[in-house]
Amino acid sequence: MLGVPTVAQAATSSVASAAKPTKVALNSSLDPSLSGANVSFTATVSPAVNGGTLSFTINGAAVPGCTAVPMSGLSGVDCTVTLETASAYTVAASYSGDSRFAGSSSFLVQAVVAPTTTPQGTSTSGPVGVVIKNTPSQTNHAPTITYSETGSVVSATCTIDGGSIPCGAMGTMVSALSSGHHTFEITVTGNGSTASAEVSWIVLTQAPAKPNSNNHGKEPAKPKSKK
Repeated sequence: MLGVPTVAQAATSSVASAAKPTKVALNSSLDPSLSGANVSFTATVSPAVNGGTLSFTINGAAVPGCTAVPMSGLSGVDCTVTLETASAYTVAASYSGDSRFAGSSSFLVQAVVAPTTTPQGTSTSGPVGVVIKNTPSQTNHAPTITYSETGSVVSATCTIDGGSIPCGAMGTMVSALSSGHHTFEITVTGNGSTASAEVSWIVLTQAPAKPNSNNHGKEPAKPKSKK
């Protein structure tokens, strides 16, 4: 009989010390991302904890500045890194747990791709070529887009937002553009080859004309008639 209270006390202590399970949710700010660009990973632990630490790894290696981050008063942790090489990266976030909460972890695969290397607005494929020389102003609703052609160009076609417009010898004027995004493209052909170039820009809404400061926005006073 003397051993009964001791057994009951041990069982009660075991129940009280059982750690609650947790779950880590891991998200990427941009997937896929471009090589050399910053990517932020956010790890959130639930239920809310007030102890333990959270650490990030990429392909099994600890991320500097993102290891053993104290979870005191935090619902989640952000980790921003720069991934230089195009590849697939395994990103993991691990919660250490504490006396009240059990540890847990989560992972994702981050895809990183290389950016395109062809500069916008130029093309020199084949014996003919064309280069756009300017980007229209955001406040000009009737801009002139200039370009130069190389090689023996036989024909040229121009479009604005997919609609055909006449091509000039060294430039084309586009009129009555509405506010918003626009794309101009020119395609030249000759000697069995084709080359094209395009430029995109945004036209802003024109601001209303400012009133005459001398009249404070009022119409000018009409002269009085002589009697």
